Amino acid sequence: MLEARGFDALRTIARRINFTKFPFLTEGMYLALHHSERTITTETPSEYDLDQRIQAQIAMVQRAIELSTSRCS
Repeated sequence: MLEARGFDALRTIARRINFTKFPFLTEGMYLALHHSERTITTETPSEYDLDQRIQAQIAMVQRAIELSTSRCS
């Protein structure tokens, strides 16, 4: 996982690279380089059952929404 400071350095270098030659570029990196100021990627271990992974992803998104809306009020 890249920390924000590490990604800023990578972004500076990456802007000079033609990523169409690199099909393995992750969607998070693509979005961060071309479409957004902030990108959050959540992952769940692939060794777990798909239903457990889906529930974990749902819980992460719900918690992120709770935290972001609680700071607005």
